[in-house]
Amino acid sequence: MTKIFLLILLWHPDDSITHNVVMVDACPPKEIIASQFKPMVDTGLIKSWSGFCREMNFNFREELKQEQPKEKLEEKEEPKKKEGPEEKEKSGMSNA
Repeated sequence: MTKIFLLILLWHPDDSITHNVVMVDACPPKEIIASQFKPMVDTGLIKSWSGFCREMNFNFREELKQEQPKEKLEEKEEPKKKEGPEEKEKSGMSNA
């Protein structure tokens, strides 16, 4: 599923930033958006603005279905090595 989103960022005189995200049918021309915010900049209501419009893809479930199941890694126990008297002395495990 694909949706189009318009994100607008406003930079306010107190240096705070606010944002607004709107789902749209099509990306509007930059001139239309600029004409809405130019009066706000001219009057000092905002310092500046920025925005972008982008198509977003929401195929998460489909992508998960397409992934191959990964093989489980099984832990294999290594055979225990029998300790002779020499190994016990090296490891400090001697009974002497």
